Amino acid sequence: MKPMMSKKKAHVIAQASTDEKLEKAKNAGAEYFLNSSKLSADEQVAKILEITNGKGVQASFDSIGKDTAELSLAAIARKGTFVTYGNATGPIPPFTLTRLAAKNLKITRPQVFGYIATPEEYQHYTSWLFKLIDDGTLKIKIFKTYPLADYKLAAADLEGRKTSGKLVLEIPQ
Repeated sequence: MKPMMSKKKAHVIAQASTDEKLEKAKNAGAEYFLNSSKLSADEQVAKILEITNGKGVQASFDSIGKDTAELSLAAIARKGTFVTYGNATGPIPPFTLTRLAAKNLKITRPQVFGYIATPEEYQHYTSWLFKLIDDGTLKIKIFKTYPLADYKLAAADLEGRKTSGKLVLEIPQ
């Protein structure tokens, strides 16, 4: 059975550090899979270029940060977009903006508070979010619920790349 395409009709190349995480990406609709523990960054870029017929991806959504920014920039096609939204391995080191010119790249760093600065924006986006959850379009995976006292373990699991999905800290009542 061919995996379903994303809601926006994108062809998704998933990159993760374990086969288990890649299986989850497959179940979510990804079509291509790169295990970063088994392939070097150069090998991953080569695979991405092979998959995209030498063009690269139109967008790279990068939650890792410092360790994967160079791979993302190398894999993006001309006129593509680099969406960086996390710092799991640390912030991306500074670079000159003229570096984006060779491929005419765009870069964005979205964060929630930039979207919900007004009560109207908060209402708009939360209504949309809950509609997607309620109708089953968006499925939120909770990896594990930790007692608040175990917050250090939760942080270590997250930083150690042992998780997939959301972590929840349970606050005692």
